[in-house]
Amino acid sequence: MEQPDDYEIILSPVLMQEMNNAPEMQQQRSRAILRSIRYVEMQSRKEADDLALLYIAAEVLSKKHINDLLHVAYAVSARCDFIVSWNMKHLVRAWTIDRVNAVNFDNHYPTIQIVTPEVFTGELP
Repeated sequence: MEQPDDYEIILSPVLMQEMNNAPEMQQQRSRAILRSIRYVEMQSRKEADDLALLYIAAEVLSKKHINDLLHVAYAVSARCDFIVSWNMKHLVRAWTIDRVNAVNFDNHYPTIQIVTPEVFTGELP
């Protein structure tokens, strides 16, 4: 099994904004986790914003889910291999992943895998 240091953890500005807007207790838990890991915090980039708009145009998700699409767009524009998410309603779904990767292919971006933490680590219940 691969160790956590085998991966570079990249956090999007969207994630950081969501964390800062969360209730105080959740912010404290999130900050404690971040203090215990090594990560890179991405800066805002127009490329990700533009890619999220392409996902909306392709009806991957509606504009109302722009933050979910921005998470994906930041990861894809950073050339990440995976997105690890518990968002089963919108992101960790075969249809969403297929549509994201179709848009990526059409626009010369790499494919991306969107998985739950349990799938990523292999620690299934």
